[in-house]
Amino acid sequence: MLRTEEDPVKRKKLFRKAIRTLVRLGDLEEARKTASELSSEYPDWQAAWSMAADIACRSGKWEEAERLFEKAAAMHAEAGDREAASRLRTGPLFILAEARKDYARCEELCRNGGETAKVLTARSRRLAGKPPTGEIPHCRERLASKLAVLENAWKGRGLGRLAVMAAEWGSDEPEWRWRFVVEGIHLWKKRGMETRKWRKAIRGTVPPVLDPRFDEEWRILRR
Repeated sequence: MLRTEEDPVKRKKLFRKAIRTLVRLGDLEEARKTASELSSEYPDWQAAWSMAADIACRSGKWEEAERLFEKAAAMHAEAGDREAASRLRTGPLFILAEARKDYARCEELCRNGGETAKVLTARSRRLAGKPPTGEIPHCRERLASKLAVLENAWKGRGLGRLAVMAAEWGSDEPEWRWRFVVEGIHLWKKRGMETRKWRKAIRGTVPPVLDPRFDEEWRILRR
């Protein structure tokens, strides 16, 4: 059906459906080829590059994924959609830069962003060993509010809330949820706190989590 369809809107929908099906079947190589075909046919469509980047992550091709996500973010910015660009920069691009410990890049990705970017600026400064920015204020953005709790926990505030929040997180933002789990457990261990309460959050983690650190951390925490 895809090969015979000529309407661009319908073709895009069929491409996306084909890619999702191939991912669900575990055929990442064919999904990667299809995503590449999509971005070649519609090079000005930001979503095509984001899908190609997602497949690269799932295939463990992290450098390629970072390049493709950056291209999609730049295209969103050029089109005037700063919010979409910021979502990519404070989401997958931040995660990938952080995983390779490029904290200067992390801080750069947060420039001119919203609440989430401000919380992540504090995070990147902490990871880089820079002076703290002080307590993170209440945030309205859902992700920002969760990451603010984690950031303040590194300062010793609100540690007891972390395990419950992680268990109740849900399926959104799995990469940030996983960082919340890993770092929350680390903080509890550091304070000599019993970590059995984290079992629900660990069991509730559904791979894949598109973070280069995940596989090793997953093996350790599942023991």
